[in-house]
Amino acid sequence: MIEGKNTQANELKQIIRAKNSQELLEAKFESSKGMQDLYREAYQLWNELPEGTEVFDYDRERILDRVHHQIKLEEKVFIRKTTDSERFLQIFSRVAAVLIIPLLLVSILMYDSISKNTATPGYSEIYVPAGTRTSFVLPDGTKGWLNSGSCLRFPNRFAGKTRTVELSGEGFFKVEKGNSRPFIVKTNDINIKVHGTSFNVFAYPDGIITEVVLEEGKVEVLREEGKKTNSLCVLKPNEGFILDKKTGSKRLVQVDASGITAWKEGKMVFRYETFKNVIEKLNRWYNADLVIKDAILESYVYYGTFQDETLDEVLKLIKMTAPISYRDYGRIQNPDGTFGKRKVELYYRKP
Repeated sequence: MIEGKNTQANELKQIIRAKNSQELLEAKFESSKGMQDLYREAYQLWNELPEGTEVFDYDRERILDRVHHQIKLEEKVFIRKTTDSERFLQIFSRVAAVLIIPLLLVSILMYDSISKNTATPGYSEIYVPAGTRTSFVLPDGTKGWLNSGSCLRFPNRFAGKTRTVELSGEGFFKVEKGNSRPFIVKTNDINIKVHGTSFNVFAYPDGIITEVVLEEGKVEVLREEGKKTNSLCVLKPNEGFILDKKTGSKRLVQVDASGITAWKEGKMVFRYETFKNVIEKLNRWYNADLVIKDAILESYVYYGTFQDETLDEVLKLIKMTAPISYRDYGRIQNPDGTFGKRKVELYYRKP
């Protein structure tokens, strides 16, 4: 929209909303220039309404009756004081004021309402660098956390029938109850539909699996296939849905949700997880490059909890409780002078 048009519309809005709006509008009719300005501003404001807009909440018959009544009054007042042409102009200006003022009021209200409902909301993104975590609060009051290397995209104002956000990585969401519009988390592979609940989504693009774990409430896991959206399952508290992205297999498992969501409190909790998954999470947590060199370690099942330990301490603890040895290369300097991630190679150690 052209800036000059916005300026005219805003000036007219300010007049309509002023406490002495009646006097200000009538003053516009005192001169031909004022009348021209007002007609031009009213015309511009009316044209900004979307095509097909219906105007409600005004009584057409009452307005016409007032116009007719005003004409009769003005005829009595001016018939003896002015010529016919002068009387016509004076009556017309006052009648126009009576007719236009209520229409302008309706136009202003309609314009503001439609602008709020049809304006395309902007989007924001929260990106969490590797090795860090952060909390967030969305425009609807939803609270949560994002884990290392995650990104959350959401509208600055939720409009429409749903509240939809896009997640890449791992996020914990606490959605408040009482909102009739469902909250939807979209990932590359699945969507999660909720109303009021607490749940965790693990959906890194380069991850082996996509996982949803429910802590409280109820969520539905959906998958878009072409133009259709199919329901995969409905989770209950302490249940998890796991999608293997390579094989496409899906399974529903019983979990300890508090352990899985403990990452937001600075804890890494592993409950009988494969060593391959453990190393994947350690790499994101510490922004490191841990590499399993012996395939036999990948399927090894690990159980343990870490909190506030350094990577050195974690490696030592794992070595004490699992059949591994490791070689630490540190951070290797690149040709351009920068340093890469810390590289550690893990080997199977015979008992």
